[in-house]
Amino acid sequence: MPSVLVGRRVWAAAVLASHLFGVVAILLRSTEARAFVQEASSWTDGKPLSWPSGCVLMAVSDPRSDLVSWDQLTDAARAAGETWTQAGSSCGEFRFAVEKAGGALQARGDGVNAIIFRTAGYCRSGDKLICDPLSMAITWLYYGDDGRLFEADIEINGEAYVWNDGADGTAMFDIQAGVTHEMGHVLGLDHNCYEGMGLPRPVDDQGVPAVICEPVSPEVRASIMYPTDSPSGGRRALAADDVRGICALYPSGLDPTCRGGLNPDGGCCAVAPRNDSRTPAAGCLFALLFLIASMRRRSRGPTLTSRARRDR
Repeated sequence: MPSVLVGRRVWAAAVLASHLFGVVAILLRSTEARAFVQEASSWTDGKPLSWPSGCVLMAVSDPRSDLVSWDQLTDAARAAGETWTQAGSSCGEFRFAVEKAGGALQARGDGVNAIIFRTAGYCRSGDKLICDPLSMAITWLYYGDDGRLFEADIEINGEAYVWNDGADGTAMFDIQAGVTHEMGHVLGLDHNCYEGMGLPRPVDDQGVPAVICEPVSPEVRASIMYPTDSPSGGRRALAADDVRGICALYPSGLDPTCRGGLNPDGGCCAVAPRNDSRTPAAGCLFALLFLIASMRRRSRGPTLTSRARRDR
């Protein structure tokens, strides 16, 4: 039974504020590098994460929500999966398969790559808070010591945020855009820039430190893996660097077998050694909040969830 680290990737949002804390004009370097960043098993000297095969089956649980139906969530997930699948087919053979799954799914190592819309109990395990309750979504990555992924679960925060499929043009959060971003994490892609928070700075595929998230060039901001957004401005399309990312991780010649099932196997797939830990790969897709820190605390708006370690 392999030892496992579990990573989680959080997608969070906040409403753009009109009260800016000062105005600073910063000239971006015209030579700013465009690149992708791969998820790794640890902050330093970690193994890069990817699936050992060219297909991942995502199982969609019934959201039981008045705003997002099971069909809408499934359609959004299929459209998001098709976006990545088309990108993968341009250079290799990777694809996402998306199906409905009966019964209540959970985010745990049970053999199912679940997409779960939480209307209650988001970011909680019993009475224990396990992630930022103001985050918009979280992706749990399960992988072995060799960096091979064997499960990924996406949880969407339907408890604190209003989502829809974007069809009516209202300023609700676009479920397809959110799932497309999260599927990038499922693939093993990290945010394409450095979010700070006192954390180690990741290195991109060019072998240089990732650019700072603010300010950045339009090319960096256009990536589906860029960690900022607004309710009505959800990105669904991939940028060139997103395509390069999936192509680099999943070239031709991979095993076409789909990883994942529709029915939980009844337990965890593996257990981490006692001296190991869970590494929440935590960065947030959020709308920039240009407020002083004290005002941010008072507003209790969604905030960036920092990466942390939690013993298994």
